[in-house]
Amino acid sequence: MSIGNDIKNIWAEMEKGVLKGKHPFHIVSLSYKGHYAETCSVVLQGVDPEKALLRFHTHTGASKVAAFHQDPRISIMVYAPELKLQVRFRGVVDMHHKDAFTESVWHEMRESSKQCYQLPAPGAVLGPKVLQVNLQQASASGYESFMVCWLRCEEIDVLELHHEGHERMLHQLKQGKWMTQKIQA
Repeated sequence: MSIGNDIKNIWAEMEKGVLKGKHPFHIVSLSYKGHYAETCSVVLQGVDPEKALLRFHTHTGASKVAAFHQDPRISIMVYAPELKLQVRFRGVVDMHHKDAFTESVWHEMRESSKQCYQLPAPGAVLGPKVLQVNLQQASASGYESFMVCWLRCEEIDVLELHHEGHERMLHQLKQGKWMTQKIQA
């Protein structure tokens, strides 16, 4: 069985990654162009197969946000060891901050998740320790730093590892349709 041959199978696995915290596609690797080539882990928060979208959240002060403004081309990679499956999604990031969509997402989040956005931006030099009790009292203040990002996928590169020979498929979105070709692994 070749998962990578059918784009619907890939999207189905990504949807599992959103819903199941222990699924290998729940925590994804995000790559972007910063001062260096940068990679970080983000939690997969949503998938829209019909629109070819992957959603993650970030702090507005994160260095990746400034990098996205400079060059919005990013990629997300996932790997499932038990399936021997690596998938790279490439495309352009759309950022949403303090709009109707981010507000609706914010209101559905757990309080513990909201607290993360009260903290200083990732990479900021830390002053006095922020007390957890202070965070719990004012989680709504984190909304100012909350951003929703969507990767608009243009390409999906699927590599399936097999001892008898690897298989690699490149799916490219052209004029609203996925075009698929087998490429060298």
